[in-house]
Amino acid sequence: LNTSIRITVTDRANVSMVYHFTFIRLSDSTCPEKSLDTEASCAFCEAGQRMVGAACESCDSGHFGTWPMLNGDLSVAQACLPCSAGTFSAKTGSSSCAVCGSGQFSAYARSQRCDFCEKGKFSTHRATTCLDCSPGTYNDPSYTISDYTPVEKWKCGCDTREALITGSCKCECKPCPKGSIAQFARSEKCKLCETGHWNNQLGATQCFACPAGTFNPDEGADTFKQCKPCRAGTYGRTPGQEKCDEVVEGYFSKEGATQPTQCK
Repeated sequence: LNTSIRITVTDRANVSMVYHFTFIRLSDSTCPEKSLDTEASCAFCEAGQRMVGAACESCDSGHFGTWPMLNGDLSVAQACLPCSAGTFSAKTGSSSCAVCGSGQFSAYARSQRCDFCEKGKFSTHRATTCLDCSPGTYNDPSYTISDYTPVEKWKCGCDTREALITGSCKCECKPCPKGSIAQFARSEKCKLCETGHWNNQLGATQCFACPAGTFNPDEGADTFKQCKPCRAGTYGRTPGQEKCDEVVEGYFSKEGATQPTQCK
């Protein structure tokens, strides 16, 4: 006798999962259709399938099929189970669910593909959500793909999808290089230090102003040495100047002056 059971389970997030179970009681001499009589036992549907009546049916995408599970000597239960969040199956008849790689996520069960993290966010493998890059870091994955399964090319420092899944290659937030900053979380790129400023640290959130009496005409300065003293005849009254001010007639200044001196 064949008995099919359909069970719907709803979790606290109001996400429903449907489980299909088929229990088959075999006589000593009869095997159902789609099975192999080997005198002593019967062979059933392959992994990635479930038995419906006396026939095998492929599991839907977003699900996977287990190998037959023995329940006593002559009972078999075979089911198509939903892929859990953080995994997916893109094709029907899957025997297992693939893991979302680093930089991807699947928020719900029964996913047929993984979604990519937005710029300024990151994830580890098997993620159900993406996290914001912290201030001082950035992430711009710039993926190039031909299909979700298999992924042929990634531009996140990784050559293969397997490298992302195993964690040997990670698509993660990177610290801003010297001479640049990311003031806020979820940055997709770093901002160069403005003229009159500098920064010699990785992963910085702010640039330092060149002191009064100096200037810096270039963006992205990564050392204090790029703050140059104002030449004689000019002065820098305030910190963070792009250029020094010229003295007017009747005044003079020495190198590095912060204000002009009146001639006597």
